[in-house]
Amino acid sequence: MGVSRLCCEPRIYDEEILFFDGNFLSILRDLSAIPVGVESGTFELTEEGKLNLELDFDGMWNSDRTRDGWDNGGSTIGLELDLNDSSTVMVIDKEITLSKVEFSTSAPSIFGAWKVEGKDILAANDTYLLFLDDGVVVIATPVDQLGYSTYTGLEFGTYGYSSIEQRLTISYEYDGAILNSVDNGFSPLGNNFTIKSSGENYILTAEASGTSFSITNLFGTPSLEETELDTEVLADGNYSLTLIVDLLGQVIFLSDLEEIIEEDSHKVLYQGQAYDYKDIDPFVTTVARNNEFTKEFSAEIAEQFPSQSDATYAVALGLIGTANWESVLLSVAGADGNLVG
Repeated sequence: MGVSRLCCEPRIYDEEILFFDGNFLSILRDLSAIPVGVESGTFELTEEGKLNLELDFDGMWNSDRTRDGWDNGGSTIGLELDLNDSSTVMVIDKEITLSKVEFSTSAPSIFGAWKVEGKDILAANDTYLLFLDDGVVVIATPVDQLGYSTYTGLEFGTYGYSSIEQRLTISYEYDGAILNSVDNGFSPLGNNFTIKSSGENYILTAEASGTSFSITNLFGTPSLEETELDTEVLADGNYSLTLIVDLLGQVIFLSDLEEIIEEDSHKVLYQGQAYDYKDIDPFVTTVARNNEFTKEFSAEIAEQFPSQSDATYAVALGLIGTANWESVLLSVAGADGNLVG
């Protein structure tokens, strides 16, 4: 069960708590109300309906070396537990209210909780990835630690994901996974990844190092459908490309760019400069290739206008007209609040 704390005296915090396979992860990430960090361990539900928490890792410490979090004062054994009839709201010890998070699989997304497989990848520690539907990514890397340390086990930031291009980009805002001057977290792998399905797992490849590893869903059902990861396979050759750029607060509509694909090379020419496609991909949405909507943009149309998903580029352009063409395409791309991704 994955749950997110809604409130905690005396203010609202950014916090998530995950319960899975007899284990729990508690994450506090509000930088305006430090400390922030991760606590983890095992949990048990007793026959009397009580909740027992036993910590294996404590990354929640105040600057004066006093404890915070679950082991701040009271016992974590025999906590009273109340659930509503639908098991969507939980109250712990009559004061902590939590609401269950439903991990939807209805749209191309990595929204959900994942475990990184292959301990040799990340300094021999278990690492967990939590992708939230508001674009926030939270990463927990607990270690064997119950005493005071500046190591919080927490990283978080924002992410961008494209199921069409099979790409994941992470931007970090906080890194507390540094121990003895060594970063034990996820961030050393870099910011950009490719992502591909492999049975019920998914393979991420760090573009900076070429390192590949798998992630598995903590709750058993992958949030990525294999059909969602189908990508547009392009033969070697030259193409005429139309795309939308969203970069540094500027939105630019570019048409009739030359796209060149040769074996392992994929470049786009603009104003005499050749750009590697992988370098511009996080900042662009491809609209049309050789005057046909790309698979990426066709998915945008189908999402916003399901009854018109079969409209071809030529028919749409002919009926809408060139005068309004650019504004209409920008409107479609940004209908979900994001011009890119």
